[in-house]
Amino acid sequence: MKGRAMEHRIFRYEIEMYEPIIRMFPSRYLVKTEVCFFLKRLDLVFATSGLFRLYAVEAKLRDWRTAFRQALINQIAVHCSYIALPHLLAGRLLDGEKEQFLEHSIGLIGVSHTATIVIPSVKHSCFNKQRFQMLKSEYRCRINDDK
Repeated sequence: MKGRAMEHRIFRYEIEMYEPIIRMFPSRYLVKTEVCFFLKRLDLVFATSGLFRLYAVEAKLRDWRTAFRQALINQIAVHCSYIALPHLLAGRLLDGEKEQFLEHSIGLIGVSHTATIVIPSVKHSCFNKQRFQMLKSEYRCRINDDK
């Protein structure tokens, strides 16, 4: 019998992947979902205390190319940008598309009952401090709204 970590979880909705992703990040990180940025929403945004660093995660069940494009856009305002996909799909991309992720500094997270970073993200050269400040301001508003 397989252990729980080896089982593959089937997700019906992207939001079902949020919990394992949130658990993957250290508890000292602040997290907000559906954060507005220009005309789009970032699925998950993690922040260090003091909001000195922001990390974005775009979750998709199947359409990894759309998530990849969204993650590319997110790079202008966050320090690290990831896409999160069900574990089986993430594994196939690791085998077939790894170079594309590395070339564009996009990280890949595989999600099942737990989430695992399959390809780490790194800060991209298109990072823009002004855009970062805009997203940080929106994030700060979301924190204040929750109080």
